[in-house]
Amino acid sequence: MTEDGKKPPRKPIPPDIQAEVLTKSRRRCTLCFYLDGNLEEKKGQIVHIDDNPSNFKMDNLAWMCLEHHSVFDSTNSQHKNYTQEEVKIARGWLYDAIAAEKHLTYKKGDPKPQPGLAADTKTLDALISLMASTGTIDWLRENNFAGFPFAWNRLKGLAVWTEQKGPEYEFIDAELEATRKSFHAAATKFLWTLATETFSGGNGHSSVPQEWEIEQPERFDRVVREIHDGASLVCTSYDELVRQARGKLSA
Repeated sequence: MTEDGKKPPRKPIPPDIQAEVLTKSRRRCTLCFYLDGNLEEKKGQIVHIDDNPSNFKMDNLAWMCLEHHSVFDSTNSQHKNYTQEEVKIARGWLYDAIAAEKHLTYKKGDPKPQPGLAADTKTLDALISLMASTGTIDWLRENNFAGFPFAWNRLKGLAVWTEQKGPEYEFIDAELEATRKSFHAAATKFLWTLATETFSGGNGHSSVPQEWEIEQPERFDRVVREIHDGASLVCTSYDELVRQARGKLSA
């Protein structure tokens, strides 16, 4: 916007830039593809994503059908407009589909593509592989923490997984990512409870002190219950994530 609140004067998009947008999109609407996987050619316009008609950098341009252009430019308070970053991500997915020539084989009614399917499948496989190789989840399902020593290396799967940071360990699917965060929170809390409520007996083993059962029975019962409840939540959260991910990623 200019100082008087008006849009900057529109400048014609250079022909070479117009051609690049049209070639990359093949006149397929960014939002039609994003919302419905529609790869039909559409009558439309080149949109300035930041609403600045004088900014014709490639990163600021996308092809949209007339209807979606109108919706994107709308200021209707009853509709949460598509964000600039959302449109740029959608445009990237569209360009990838065009580059793969999916528009040539598209038929109306084809199943909606699932951007990120391969990445999410890889994330799920890595998690399952880690838990299987360490045996952590299977061990947690059966272990009794009521005064019996446990080896910390049996929890290696959770320790490694909770320390992993960065988007490469996250799910692209929003529902799966929410479930992953719930599992992560349960695992982190469980490990913290063990770290603060059990004590080392040497050789990499710890336990809830057995003498508490006689000297501090209320504390003993509380701690054992917290640990067992935490272990149960870790297992059920993991199971929910795996079931949900398999359901979504195999669809």
